[in-house]
Amino acid sequence: MSILYEKYRPDNLNELFTHKEQAMDLYNQIRNVGSPHLLISTSRRSLDDYFVYATAKTLFGENFSSNTEFTSVEEFFSKTKTELKDDIKYSRYYKEAKRSLRRMYKKHDIDKSPSVSKELIFRQYLGSISGNKPVGKINYRLVVLFDSSTLSGTVQNSLRRTMEKFSDNVRYVFVVDSPAKLIPAIRSRCYNINLKDPSEKEVKSKLKQIINKENIKITEQALEGLLYKLDYDYRSSLYFIDAIKSKSKKIGLSDIKSFSTETVEGKVEKSLKKALSGNVKKSIELMDDLLYEENIRLDLLIEKYRKTTYNLSNSSEIRDILINLSKLDREVRNLPSDPNQLKKYSRPLLENFLASIANGG
Repeated sequence: MSILYEKYRPDNLNELFTHKEQAMDLYNQIRNVGSPHLLISTSRRSLDDYFVYATAKTLFGENFSSNTEFTSVEEFFSKTKTELKDDIKYSRYYKEAKRSLRRMYKKHDIDKSPSVSKELIFRQYLGSISGNKPVGKINYRLVVLFDSSTLSGTVQNSLRRTMEKFSDNVRYVFVVDSPAKLIPAIRSRCYNINLKDPSEKEVKSKLKQIINKENIKITEQALEGLLYKLDYDYRSSLYFIDAIKSKSKKIGLSDIKSFSTETVEGKVEKSLKKALSGNVKKSIELMDDLLYEENIRLDLLIEKYRKTTYNLSNSSEIRDILINLSKLDREVRNLPSDPNQLKKYSRPLLENFLASIANGG
């Protein structure tokens, strides 16, 4: 994550540079009756993490860390049970879930070793943290569930009961790409907030403010070029500025163009060449960097691999790679359209693609 992106996180709802209307409505709600459960609908670049962070800081101030629990549902369920067992955050709940299952087996005279599911571990986790007492004057804590759209119906139904049981001392924040993916019983209990992408004007204004505060030298033309190339993506722009500011005393348009080639097209080329040389691990690392740091869209990444392939000198290599790219393209088209799910399920396909290159097709 960009250092600048972290540094300029808002400390309260009033400091948000975008979503000001939603922030004011929520602030008034908090001031008048306290925080309700929240259902936050987002898009890819809507900066939902900024909004949630600002909400928690507004509620709890210096007790923010003690009273706020952040969890990515997608990240949790992408882990294996062994990884959850060894995870510093979740290992406790793995053990608690197993003990709970063992007690149930004993009660019903079931003679077999308990095997906990990830859903059971997650329900144990939610139940445990929901029972924790708040610190400070406010009598509730905040549990933030990013990627809530990926929660199964079973977990959602269990969560509904947890919300009822701990209604006095916990408020949930569900961050989703589509509210319809949550069951009506959860949606009806939440205050709905819809976050759209920041406007081009908002992004440019905020970046200029940061550039001035950090005393970063960049020409107006270079900033315009950067924003155009990154489609006014605030997060990606800060990542880019972070990476390039140490390489040039004054950033000009030529720096943007050359560094862009280095960070995107250059990484695509390196990833492909590392795979061809048999270094699949490094090839995959570069691919991950493109997917998660550069946040490049999957279809664009495949297209960049295709364009880079045409620049290779070995005709047999070109043919084999293009065949594998066509196969990858077909497989990707069958994946879920949800961006989070798409990235999750496409990664193994990309790994297989790069491994097939290393193995000669």
